[in-house]
Amino acid sequence: GLTLGNIVPFAAAETATQPTIDTPYGRAPLTFADLVAKVSPAVVSINVKGDAKVADNDQIPGLPDLPEDNPLYDFFKQFRQGQPGQGNRPPRPHPTLAQGSGFFISPDGYLVTNNHVVEDAEDISVTLENGDKFPATLVGADARTDVALLKVKAPQQFPYVKFSQKDPRVGDWVLAVGNPFGLGGTVT
Repeated sequence: GLTLGNIVPFAAAETATQPTIDTPYGRAPLTFADLVAKVSPAVVSINVKGDAKVADNDQIPGLPDLPEDNPLYDFFKQFRQGQPGQGNRPPRPHPTLAQGSGFFISPDGYLVTNNHVVEDAEDISVTLENGDKFPATLVGADARTDVALLKVKAPQQFPYVKFSQKDPRVGDWVLAVGNPFGLGGTVT
């Protein structure tokens, strides 16, 4: 199954017929290609347009909005305040673009992604593996765990993955399957 962050726990049952190799730590698969082929149709690219309010003295373009309890917050705040033309001006609108990956978790169009990809989003679009594009709406998000739930409304059914019923353990095989930055399917 697939877990959050587009991580695929290696499931021995799913690859029981695939060739393996003996290692000092037991048997290992020679390939993950069948598993990747199985889940890739459910993985999508997400494009976001937004208009975040950015305070000139707190932000450096291209860096995420750091919370005040982040150890680097004061460092970057001091850095920005030392720049010419900066001061204690009120927040200003700042157009944002973001891209990321997600995956469908139900055939009726619910999908999971990272919260940081869709926060402050005004317009969200989802691109399937075959290139089809659909608008999506934000259903819910949790910044603390960096998880967001989106919904695509369309008359069709979508390929999806199920969450693993088994908790992953430290040392398990995992695959990260995604489509970051619109590069096409990636597997790590």
